Amino acid sequence: MKLGIYQDIISPYREQLFQKISEHGLEVHMIIGGPPVKRPYWTEDGILEQSKLFKKIFLHSTRFNFGGYIEYFSPSMLSVLLKQGYDIVVIPFGMLAGPLLLSSAKCAGSLTVSGTGVSFFSRTVKRIAGEPMVRLCTLLSDNFLAYSEFAKRYLMREGAGSSRIVIIPNGVDTQKFTPKIQGTNLKQELGLAKKRIVLFVGQLETEKGVQYLIKAMAIVKNHERSAHLLIVGSGSLETHLKNLVSQLGLRKHVTFIGPVNSQKMPQYYAMCDIHVAPSIVTKTFIEPFGMVYVEAMASGKPSVAFDIPAAVRQIIVDGETGYLVPEKNIEALAEKIAELLRDEEKRMNMGKKARERAVTYYDMNRIAEKWIEAFQFFESQKEDISRR
Repeated sequence: MKLGIYQDIISPYREQLFQKISEHGLEVHMIIGGPPVKRPYWTEDGILEQSKLFKKIFLHSTRFNFGGYIEYFSPSMLSVLLKQGYDIVVIPFGMLAGPLLLSSAKCAGSLTVSGTGVSFFSRTVKRIAGEPMVRLCTLLSDNFLAYSEFAKRYLMREGAGSSRIVIIPNGVDTQKFTPKIQGTNLKQELGLAKKRIVLFVGQLETEKGVQYLIKAMAIVKNHERSAHLLIVGSGSLETHLKNLVSQLGLRKHVTFIGPVNSQKMPQYYAMCDIHVAPSIVTKTFIEPFGMVYVEAMASGKPSVAFDIPAAVRQIIVDGETGYLVPEKNIEALAEKIAELLRDEEKRMNMGKKARERAVTYYDMNRIAEKWIEAFQFFESQKEDISRR
């Protein structure tokens, strides 16, 4: 089976998934729209170094602005889809350039599959204006991959039939992210050896809710003096968040690390006591999946998150592998953080259950197998599709 898998940006965890799929004997071609967006630790060099793992990598970097939504797209991608003779072509669902890519794949006789975790939740004028293009993607897609139940419901609202949707979550390398890694040296290097670490990993943007976490830490530190928030990532709110830390008198309790190379991230999870990712729903965004949750789980750490109507509800088992608290409720967020910091037995038990859940449901090898099973299912539906 020959697969053409399109991504609009470079993504380390996707690289590994496609590598695993190729190891099962499938010919995988990666078609990459462009370099990373606001993620300096995801490098173009990194993906090119992986080229030996795949039959071919097509790397393009033409950027178009479709109504305020940045996508990478080059006309040369169309010729790739037309000439390579793929059995199946997979692209992200809802791209405004999607109809062109899907049409080219269908002209070449390929089965078309659109995948999504849902990265937007917008009813802005621009989004509504683009709705016909999204519906066209539905019509041109033979099948769909949803990364969560939430994403499946979204696809169905956009007109996709339930029988054509297969749910497969994102996977994590449970050998790379593991409780076996020691974070002691890094903790000492950062001068935090005696601290209890609350870890945030992500972009410093409004939708990630870091501002609520910082305000919660102002409450937590009154109960747990050794509590220290470590913020890994960068973004447009960085200066604002640093000012907020100063205003709340938290400079001794919060450290901004900046972007960290994906290869070093397991050490940060290893050194933390708990992981917190309080994403919120905005007019233009809802968390599509939340890789940080499964990375923390695989590392044996409990997570605390806001209970938003997205994939986080199926990833974190409230009260067992972490806590879900009401969205934007700073006091509830602080309460659960403080509870886990002071109750070591509960923290360790939750971390153990989180690890077990990660291995059972999100291990990268199992996720790769699910993708292959989905491709085989899609292939078996070819005759039905041709009759539509």
